[in-house]
Amino acid sequence: PGMLQLLDGGLDSLDLPVGRVKRVIIAIGPVAIGPLLTFLSEGESEASARVIAVQVLGEIGGQQVVPALIDVLDDPSPEV
Repeated sequence: PGMLQLLDGGLDSLDLPVGRVKRVIIAIGPVAIGPLLTFLSEGESEASARVIAVQVLGEIGGQQVVPALIDVLDDPSPEV
């Protein structure tokens, strides 16, 4: 599965630690921003996966991520 699909339920089946996956995506850097933004905008993922995506976007940073992080404030899940 793709790296972002791992966020959405794939980590349990592969027994991968969340922190490790987050570090890998953060290491990818700005190239990961587009797919992460798409992942968040699709809105069909589990809340825990959206939390991870938001955390990773925050770590990568940049003006490009600010609108998505603001939009996430309206997420229906209080966890996010």
